[in-house]
Amino acid sequence: MVMTRTDSSLSPTITATNFENSLHTAMLDAGFTLWYSYTASGQNRRIYREVFNSSTYGTAFYEIRINTTTRDFSVAAYVSFNTTTNTGTGAITGTTFTPTTGDAINYTALNGGSEFRLVLIRQAGTLAVVGQIRPSLNKPSWWNEDNYPYVWYIMYLTSNQWNNLQTVGGASLSPWNYNTSSVIVPRAIRGTVPGGQREISNAVELGSTASFPPAGTCGVFSNDIAQSSTEGLVPGVDVLVVTPGTEEYLVIQAASGGLVVRTV
Repeated sequence: MVMTRTDSSLSPTITATNFENSLHTAMLDAGFTLWYSYTASGQNRRIYREVFNSSTYGTAFYEIRINTTTRDFSVAAYVSFNTTTNTGTGAITGTTFTPTTGDAINYTALNGGSEFRLVLIRQAGTLAVVGQIRPSLNKPSWWNEDNYPYVWYIMYLTSNQWNNLQTVGGASLSPWNYNTSSVIVPRAIRGTVPGGQREISNAVELGSTASFPPAGTCGVFSNDIAQSSTEGLVPGVDVLVVTPGTEEYLVIQAASGGLVVRTV
């Protein structure tokens, strides 16, 4: 589906409280649904839950954590979560992003339904990305969600980590018995085509990194998620306009074959 784009910003002075609240608003703009909030280890934590289906692993639990003293931001994801004990199973965690106090924060929230929920966080020259994805096409026929989760999370927040998308539960819940990640299958799309235009290439694949090139395809995204030549462009800022046509694609990754998503 065409992404709903929502831009917002937070002016300095940046505190843990206003950062947490503004990020929460951006998460809602991206289509996340707040399910539960709690405090642990000096962090305010909010869990966003999405129910895809009634399978054993048909529900996603994605958590943002803000340290109330240092402003450190990190994320976690779970197979399931117990609100009585405040503990989750199959937990994975990633790196941290710490905003400075004196620079504005700009958010770009992208809501692509259950297939694609993303927030780009830009402060000065730093980009952090948070979100979850679930390809909508070509899910392998053998992929049973009673055995394996079918949703991936961005866990490494200090850069645009499209080669390290995480699933919960570890190797035991991977069809390849592999304990890390999947990758947006790269395409070598560089430069421009005649007329100075950039190629928009659809059918973006997600593959397992059990070996590389990917050991197998996890799924394919809808045509509103594409790849292009985006070296030197600014994620969350630069837009590719289709000519002839009216479609517009927001750059979310600066790379050869970088990701772009349709917003118009």
